[in-house]
Order: sequence, then structure tokens, then C-alpha cells
Amino acid sequence: MAGDLSDPAGVGEIVARIREAAGDPDAIYYAPVSSEVAFVPAAQQSLGTAQTITNLLYLSFVAVVQEFLPHLLESGKGAILTAQGASALAGLSGMSGPGPAAAAQRNWLQSLAAEVGPKGVFVGRLYISAIFGGSAIDQRMQAARAAGAQLPESLVVPAGELADKPWTMHSSFGRTRRPFPRPTRSSPDLRTALTTCRPGRRREAVVG
Repeated sequence: MAGDLSDPAGVGEIVARIREAAGDPDAIYYAPVSSEVAFVPAAQQSLGTAQTITNLLYLSFVAVVQEFLPHLLESGKGAILTAQGASALAGLSGMSGPGPAAAAQRNWLQSLAAEVGPKGVFVGRLYISAIFGGSAIDQRMQAARAAGAQLPESLVVPAGELADKPWTMHSSFGRTRRPFPRPTRSSPDLRTALTTCRPGRRREAVVG
């Protein structure tokens, strides 16, 4: 069912419709999209757009989890999953926009994972530094480069190569942070930067 997650205050109504149709879910996958979630230079980031992206990527996710987490904890099992761009892990020139909000989301999810993991609820985070070929963001980045924007080179991959990773993260319930493909000395700037952002064991995967 469709719902507008750009307004955290409206999450309760969406959740009520989900419960009416299917009850409380045993797994939550949160990865909303919006035409306003686009890369911009940090110096050009507007307050209004920053608020909209923060609502979508962070605050509404908090609202969704607040609604469904009691069921997961009572069951002693389940999963909370997300897939975001790897700008959540490292800020780069020309690539602000979703990154700050996704970074706030990531920080919150790390704390949440430490709290609810021992109670049986898995919190998995997939951070993708590759671009899906033919996707809207691929087309926007190509247009931006054609207009003279200086953006880091990014690996372009078919969406099918990543489709099973959230499920694998959930079913394995173990160490799931792994680069895909593995970064090398010649990796594009974003993937190279991400190699410095890997503290010890956690339930995250970096792809790209």
C-alpha cells in the first residue's frame, strides 16, 4: 500500500492501515525514495530540502520502528533492515543531500542494534556506493556530469546483483559487513574513503 513517509506525523495512519491489512510485521525493510533525495553541494543545501530528507530518511523511520518494535521484542525475533547510499558513511565534495540524514539514521540504528540484538531482533544496514545502471540517480548523475559537475566516479552495477543481500543479512544474523566488490587501491574515491569507516564487528554491509 502506498503512503507518504515525508511527514513523520502521518506515520501512525500508515501503520494503522498496515495493521488492519496484515497485522504487525515480523520484518521491516525501510528504504523510501523521493525526487527530493538528490546529491547537492553542501554549500548549496537548502534548509527546506534538508528538513524534508531528514523527515524521510530518519524521523519517519524512527516513527515506524516505535510502532512495530514492541511486537518484535515480544516475539523475541524479527528484523529491521535498511539500504542507503554510502554517503551515510563519508561526506564527499558535491555529494551532500541525503548523506547527513542517512548518517543520523545510521548512528541511531547502531545504538538500536546494540540494544535489541541481544533480545533477538536483528538490525541490518546495507550501504551502497555503487549505482544501479539505468536508475533515476544514474541518469541524474550522468546529467550532472554532462553539465560540468565534479562528482566522484562510481561503480555501476545491475540491480539484480544486490537484490538478495537484505535477505542474506537477515537469514544469516551474523557478521554481514562486506564490500562488493572488494575495494582496491584503484577503487573510485567514495569506495576508498569508506575503507576508513569500519570499526569492529557489526551488522552492516558496504557494497560498491
